[in-house]
Amino acid sequence: MDIESTIKFILEHQAKFSADMEKLHEGFAELRENQIQAQRRQLFWQENFGRAMLGLTDNLDRLSDRVDRVAEAGQLADQRFAEFVRYTNARFAKVEGQIDSLERPN
Repeated sequence: MDIESTIKFILEHQAKFSADMEKLHEGFAELRENQIQAQRRQLFWQENFGRAMLGLTDNLDRLSDRVDRVAEAGQLADQRFAEFVRYTNARFAKVEGQIDSLERPN
């Protein structure tokens, strides 16, 4: 191999190597940009998911408070009903006693 063809071979391969390196740098730049976009999308969804979770937590707290109030109201209603039943039974007993005393001859 003569020097001229060796130099030509080296220059061709150097040019190809430079072109391949440029493509590699472009590929890395594109990869970096895709990674940045993916990170932005991930951050966007994490923020939205976080807000949604906070909203659900707030709703759950409000519903829990409502359930507690309904349970308390139910207990109060049960107490009032029990008092009503006792009162009514006492009144019926009194009325029955009065009826019995009217029906019995003295």
